[in-house]
Amino acid sequence: MLVIAGGIFYFTRARGVDPVEPTVSGISIYSRPDCPHCTVVDTYLKDKGFYERFSVAKKNILGSENNRRELYERAAACGIRESDIGVPFLADGTVCLMGDTPIIDYFEKKQNES
Repeated sequence: MLVIAGGIFYFTRARGVDPVEPTVSGISIYSRPDCPHCTVVDTYLKDKGFYERFSVAKKNILGSENNRRELYERAAACGIRESDIGVPFLADGTVCLMGDTPIIDYFEKKQNES
């Protein structure tokens, strides 16, 4: 089941699920061009200059099997089942977030820490 718009989900490795080590590291945002919440996150990151400042990789999962596979690997590392994955999706190696508000909050906190 896909994440319902406006839903806020915060997942970490500490969910009691055996983690799968992803083959990718760093901050990645997985999205689709037809996703309005993805557009909100993309506009926010562009306007704030966060793509460059925090070396965020933007990954379109529509039409890219590699990006979809990578998303599934990173979600599994956070204990998230494939059927529960929604976009926008942020993975940074320790945290996985879905939805525009949690992702924007993540970057606001990251900005305040630096």
